[in-house]
Amino acid sequence: PAQQQPASAATPPGGMPAWVAPLQKGMQLQQGGRWAEAAVAYKEACAHEMPLQQAVAARSNLGLAFQNTEQYERALAAYDDALKLAPTYADGHHNRGNALYKLGADRSEMLKLLEFLVPRLPADKPNHLLGIADPESAEAVAPLGIDTLDSCNPTRVARHGLLLCAGGAVKIKQKKYA
Repeated sequence: PAQQQPASAATPPGGMPAWVAPLQKGMQLQQGGRWAEAAVAYKEACAHEMPLQQAVAARSNLGLAFQNTEQYERALAAYDDALKLAPTYADGHHNRGNALYKLGADRSEMLKLLEFLVPRLPADKPNHLLGIADPESAEAVAPLGIDTLDSCNPTRVARHGLLLCAGGAVKIKQKKYA
């Protein structure tokens, strides 16, 4: 694990620090769009002690490499490592948010995301989920700790004559309701 070190602390006598070559290789591979190979290089760099700024950059770039190979949970872990070292690192928060967004691409992924995220939210404040209000999702997110929801979905389905009722959906425009 990286720790804040003076630049000389990670430099062997008469040589280049062990983290420099893999970090540079990772950046070159990243520039060429070779994300999987870049991830390997960044992981190698992260295995060495290095100065704080480079440690944060290596972990953030590792997160980008994982994110660009659709390994979002691994990307989140790398961003979390970077943010532990530098909690105010804005790019780390931004990139972490993008990975969280990608992780929630469908209902099952949204639920995985909420299982991960809700325990990290303040327990003394309500948890509101914007944009989710279909009955299946509402029933699925409530046990995870979501307190309130809002969405345009109920209005949209009502506009088309569908009523959401406890006994199931009712198509109010059917002849039997005329």
